[in-house]
Amino acid sequence: MEAIIGLLLTIALIFIAITVLLSFVPLGLWISALAAGV
Repeated sequence: MEAIIGLLLTIALIFIAITVLLSFVPLGLWISALAAGV
């Protein structure tokens, strides 16, 4: 049970971190990064 809770907390923290990064990093930079990745 504790492992499941820990996993959910980790996933939640990852999503929060991604959301914060997306809000601070300019959209154009993400688009060029995605284009370079493809």
